[in-house]
Amino acid sequence: MTTSKEFSACVAQYDPDALPVEAAQEIVRQWAIPRAADVQVERVSLHDALDRVLAEDVISPIDVPAFDNSAMDGYAFADAALARGGGTIDLSVAGTALAGRPFTATPGADECVRIMTGALMPPGCDTVVPQELVTRAGDTIRFANAKLRAGQNRRLSGEDLAKGKPVLHAGRIVRASDLGLLASLGIGEVSVRKRLVVAFFSTGDELRSVGETLSPGSLYDSNRYTLFAMLRRLGVETVDLGIVRDDRPSLEKALRHATESADVVISSGGVSVGDADFTRELMNSLSEVAFWKIAMRPGRPLAFGRLWSGERAGTGKPALFFGLPGNPVAP
Repeated sequence: MTTSKEFSACVAQYDPDALPVEAAQEIVRQWAIPRAADVQVERVSLHDALDRVLAEDVISPIDVPAFDNSAMDGYAFADAALARGGGTIDLSVAGTALAGRPFTATPGADECVRIMTGALMPPGCDTVVPQELVTRAGDTIRFANAKLRAGQNRRLSGEDLAKGKPVLHAGRIVRASDLGLLASLGIGEVSVRKRLVVAFFSTGDELRSVGETLSPGSLYDSNRYTLFAMLRRLGVETVDLGIVRDDRPSLEKALRHATESADVVISSGGVSVGDADFTRELMNSLSEVAFWKIAMRPGRPLAFGRLWSGERAGTGKPALFFGLPGNPVAP
């Protein structure tokens, strides 16, 4: 765990009151990496797995394909027929193999089986001639043997994926196509990391919630809605703590509650140097602060650190903290 005292040695141009944006991003990345012991895992169904992060490798319980099958519509036969001379091969059609309805008898040396794409290869057959290369008269087909090689147009069991091999690796974000892949393997549940919980609130006696009546000098709180929308797109769980008054007891209570219930806490407002801005004062007593400002305009007042739910920094449950300015375009 890197503390703010170490940043002067590991981050170039470290200045907590005027940190370059790239350095600030590097600090956030360092602090945001969870320890393996802190990663919580849960099992979820495929319907709940979309956009979740896999906690462990997914191992295939079956071969894919699960059996030798035809790669196209055509006629299946034993490759020994290809060794015949004369340039063309004549075979009698012994039956038909459909996907889900196999032909179970073994064709003779001069026989073949009409087969559809995905159908189980009949016993003794290892090659498929595409129907486009065949001339059929009644129950007899003819094709040129020079256009085929032994084993052609057959998909082997386990050719795409072997049983016991990893399908998807830990750390992958599950996408729509992954759900289809997992379902094709008969996998109904996967282990994923628990979603991050992010608590957020706005501070300011002048703020009113949507639906309330504005009094002189007050304005509607819009920042929480922007934060909610951005967090929702990230796929995290959100805890909206509403508006917190500009007094130390209210703000301390909100910070402790947020730290107890969330992995990340975001406040809007209260990180400047005004007389009523208590966030900075509380952060100095309840947290490890990495920086207060970044060298960027707008958005210069940006606090980042680690909150603690205990009586002082370093005690109780930790949570990362981002203190945003109340004015989104603060200079």
